[in-house]
Amino acid sequence: MEWILLITAAIALTLLRAHFKEQDRQRQLEAAWAQQQARADSLMCYFRQVDDARAFPDVPLSLNMQAGEFGVMEAGATLYGYRKQSYNVGGAVRVVRGVYVGGSQRISSDALTPLAGGALNLTNRRAVFLSPQKTISFKLSDVMSLEALDTSTMVLHTAKRTAPLIFSIDGCDAGLVVLLIKLFSAGTFDSRFLPDGVRIQPKKVQEEVVVSVSQA
Repeated sequence: MEWILLITAAIALTLLRAHFKEQDRQRQLEAAWAQQQARADSLMCYFRQVDDARAFPDVPLSLNMQAGEFGVMEAGATLYGYRKQSYNVGGAVRVVRGVYVGGSQRISSDALTPLAGGALNLTNRRAVFLSPQKTISFKLSDVMSLEALDTSTMVLHTAKRTAPLIFSIDGCDAGLVVLLIKLFSAGTFDSRFLPDGVRIQPKKVQEEVVVSVSQA
């Protein structure tokens, strides 16, 4: 009889632990979902404010602006890139004096490495990364694909570069930068003031924020 009680108690303890573990998992999922929704709401809020104000924020940039070009944002950023790194694996083992078996092998691999720290400047026509080590400029119309990997990391490919550009952005959501580049790459806006009848409409599509431009 005693062993039956022990087995029953062990089963009950296992089930209780599984229950608490599942509760923790559910809480983590709910917290992640709430964080994702708050981020999406924040991104949409920016574009709703632009639509309500009928103008993009006035952002002075230390760039030589062309006609019809205006500043959109400036944020601290670190440029990353892939660089070859080599290291040795294995090693020789001495069997007797003067006699070794085996040897080391040199292996090379691509490693993500910070290349320069500076500021990412975005206008309605181009993006310019300024730093003491490196300056990079590209037209938004040349961007072929881009993605925000998380709230601070953006990866993009341009038509004139074989390697991707990878930025870690400070003080600004990388998702907002991605949405702004997508919005301005079409070349719709030549002034920070919205044309009459033009509406900017953000919305969620499968938990992602999408920004569309419509003409009333």
